[in-house]
Amino acid sequence: MTGYTCTLHRGSAPLLVSLPHDGSDIPAALAARMTPEARRAPDTDWHVSRLYSFARALGASILVPRHSRYVIDLNRGE
Repeated sequence: MTGYTCTLHRGSAPLLVSLPHDGSDIPAALAARMTPEARRAPDTDWHVSRLYSFARALGASILVPRHSRYVIDLNRGE
């Protein structure tokens, strides 16, 4: 699927868990303009999804980004 920035897994409880730095996709056109270090995306929260895996069992909704924070940082405004 193209054109989306995040996926919302809807839960049943009034709780939303956002994983804003969990995304890892870097489009090829953008990656080509990045340094090798940046393409590795060293500050990605690689294990945060596993850390919060219990939240689904609690009925939480979970917001998961598609792209690396180097593409779009969901914690930031414009």
